[in-house]
Amino acid sequence: MKTTPILSLLSAFGCSDASLKVINSSPEAVINYPAEGDALLEQFDQLLLGRVSDVDHSFDELTVRWFLGSSERICEESVPDEAGDVFCEIKLGLDVGSVRLEVIDDLGGLGDDSVSFTILPTAAPSVEIIRPENSWGYYTDQLTTFEGRVSDEEDAAELLVAVWESSIDGTLIELDTTPNLSGEVLGRVGMLQQPALTPAENKRPTA
Repeated sequence: MKTTPILSLLSAFGCSDASLKVINSSPEAVINYPAEGDALLEQFDQLLLGRVSDVDHSFDELTVRWFLGSSERICEESVPDEAGDVFCEIKLGLDVGSVRLEVIDDLGGLGDDSVSFTILPTAAPSVEIIRPENSWGYYTDQLTTFEGRVSDEEDAAELLVAVWESSIDGTLIELDTTPNLSGEVLGRVGMLQQPALTPAENKRPTA
């Protein structure tokens, strides 16, 4: 008569064990840079920054991935540092407008974040040497006039920096490096070396 309650109790314990489940919260990811709507320069190094977290796992149990757009993988898989920070360095092209950060824990839980941005085109400045001309000679006891013109598709001329360089004398620091509003760079300096070098060999403004 006393065996029936005991069997019922064991049966109840068996049911409870079968219903146990492991609850795994998904990790979280946040992109800190760039921000939504930022304007970034084409083909310039960009350091993408993010932070991940997980209430159920330590940082070394998380795997981080970066994507351009929705699917193009960039940078190698990594784990976050001790603060949960992650990064990826890349040059961005004009055909890219978004980036996604993904974090996965060792149980398969996934979290992600994405931002969209604008890419601004960039192009190298153009440079023209006006004086001296190719046929001119240089004299060590006379000042030589150097005149050039610089321009850029994205920046105003006065925001550029022009530098005259010589294959023999090196950088000619005596000459002005700031173009005027028209992009002209003008200066005079005496040559320290023997004459007869052409401007193409001897003087070249760079921006």
